[in-house]
This record gives sequence, C-alpha cells and structure tokens, in this order.
Amino acid sequence: MTPEERQKAEERYKRWQELSPEQRETIRKQYQEFRNLPSEEQEKIRSRSKWFQDLPPEERRELREKWQHKEPREFRPKGPR
Repeated sequence: MTPEERQKAEERYKRWQELSPEQRETIRKQYQEFRNLPSEEQEKIRSRSKWFQDLPPEERRELREKWQHKEPREFRPKGPR
C-alpha cells in the first residue's frame, strides 16, 4: 500500500469510528441495497457520484443544502444519467 493509500484508509477508518452505531447500521444497509442493484444501476450511481465529487466544494455544499429540503421522489440530480 502506498503512503497515500494508507493515509486515505486511515482517514476513512477514523471517520467510521466517529459515526454512531445507528449511522454505521444505516450505511451498512445502504451498501447492501447498492450491492443488490443490477450492475447498470450501480454504474449510474457511480457516475453520478463521480460527477458530484468533481464539482467545486462550494457547489457541492449548495446542492446538499438544496437537496436536504426535497422529498426522495423529488431528488433528481442534474448530472450524467
């Protein structure tokens, strides 16, 4: 493992440890649901996630704030589909 990979893994582990047991359980369930999706749907989600991560931090913050006030059925990011 490269030093960069090791540092990234350590940061993720630290963030995981800071989560409550309820938050961890929610994340585990979401991950399992994701794994049960067809591969095409998984790829769409990965593509949208990459699109979002590639945005400038300020734009990501604005979108998060906007999305927090929407119902799940209203949530349709305008990224790649």
